[in-house]
Formats: sequence, C-alpha cells, structure tokens
Amino acid sequence: MTAGPSLRVRERSPALLTSRYCWPLTFDQAPGLILKIWRNHRRVICGTYAVVIVLIGWELIGRYVLTSKLMFAPLTAVLAEFAKLWATGELERHMFVSFMALAVGFTIAAVVGIALGSLIAISDAVGARDAGPTRGRAVSLIDPSASRWYASLP
Repeated sequence: MTAGPSLRVRERSPALLTSRYCWPLTFDQAPGLILKIWRNHRRVICGTYAVVIVLIGWELIGRYVLTSKLMFAPLTAVLAEFAKLWATGELERHMFVSFMALAVGFTIAAVVGIALGSLIAISDAVGARDAGPTRGRAVSLIDPSASRWYASLP
C-alpha cells in the first residue's frame, strides 16, 4: 500500500521534449496550442491588439493626415520629447506646473459649485416641492432640463 505519489525523479525522455507543453512542437501540435492560448488569453490578446492599433493609428495620423506638429504630434515625436525632458530633468518641473494648474482649477470649481448649490438650496425662488408651478424658478434659469426633472417628482 502506497501513501502517496512516487517521489522518484524521472529522466527526460525525447517524447517529453516534444509533448504539447514543451518546445519544440511538431507541426500538427501547433494549431491546438494556438487555439488553447487564444481560448485562455483572448481578452489580453484583443486588448494588446487594440492598444497596438491605436498607437499605430496615432503615428500614421500624426505623420500623414494632421501634419501640423502644433495640433497633433506623431507618437515618435512625443516619445522623443519625453525622453529629452526626462534626461534633462525638466519633466518634473513641467509635471509640477501642470498638476498645480489642475489643483487650482479643481479647487475653484469645487468652491464655486458648492457655493452655488448652497445658494440654490436656501433660495426662496426654488421653493418647496409642493409649491406648484412656481417651484424651481432658479433651477429653470440655470438648467432647463432640471426643471423638467423636478416637474416629474411627486
């Protein structure tokens, strides 16, 4: 009676080297392996193809369709400039300036949006929900689609 699998180390035989899991494969085994890889990794393969097609399209459009480098630069020009900025150390400074502009713009938008929303909420012009047809004057001035939404509320 054996308690488990044998722990003997098997010798590598020529038959193992040509099995469907090891290279080199024989010609008749290759299509089955390709189909197995496709079935198991279809999403990764399709996603990789999509990214490659977008990058090739970016390069071709930048080279032959939109030739103004100011409006649309080809991928190779973008990568060359990125490498140059990285090597000189200017990339960090440009990224800092860009992220500061993003932070300032977001802060201004948040403050204005919260203040405007608070004013609308406490305004008498907005009125109560059961105020009838006069309800939502301030909202309808800001966004006509919002007055249609409020009209559908009970």
